[in-house]
Amino acid sequence: MPGLGTVANLHRFILFDLTTSLGFDLTRAVTCAVLILVLGRLFWRHCGVPRGGPPSNHRSTSWRSRPRTVDNDDVKIVSLLPSATEIVFALGLGEDLRGVSFECDHPEPARSVPVVSGTALPTDGSLSALEIDAEVSARVAAGESIYTLDDARIRAIDPDLILAQDLCQVCAVPSGAVEEALDVIGCHAQVVSLDPSRLDEVIACIGTVGRRQAPARPQTR
Repeated sequence: MPGLGTVANLHRFILFDLTTSLGFDLTRAVTCAVLILVLGRLFWRHCGVPRGGPPSNHRSTSWRSRPRTVDNDDVKIVSLLPSATEIVFALGLGEDLRGVSFECDHPEPARSVPVVSGTALPTDGSLSALEIDAEVSARVAAGESIYTLDDARIRAIDPDLILAQDLCQVCAVPSGAVEEALDVIGCHAQVVSLDPSRLDEVIACIGTVGRRQAPARPQTR
């Protein structure tokens, strides 16, 4: 204020800031924290899988009809995509995982599981990003897959359940290709395609795998 010294004006400014902007911000922060605590649980309940499983028209997973009935006491799982492998371990079902793709490297125990799916492209770093893109495009245009399945190893494992996907033809082995391979090698595993496109469908995929397997093994802490 005119006529007051520097110290007096600074003192008034500090008091003004404490009683206006800081007070407003503090009130807003407290209000947001309370709303998060109160409404957060309701939000996650809304996003979670409803009791009894997802509705019949849910798109995040699709089960292939095959004659084998899975016995939850001794289930052999093969995962053909990294996210499914992480779900299996997160649910405490790592002991049931018998095969993975070459891309499944997390968590650490997944690295010791036999690899049943590889790639037709070089993995030694000899191709540039542009060359990889060109090779993938050429194979897709020719109707060829960029992924391979180890038929002999899958036949030896004789899995009960195979986790695959249909969202991306060049991201992992499509479930349709898995079906064709199983018919050739005479394996009667059930194939579940995990195809989430929204957050709630991701949660539903976790619930699908958990409801299928987890009841057989009580969780230990």
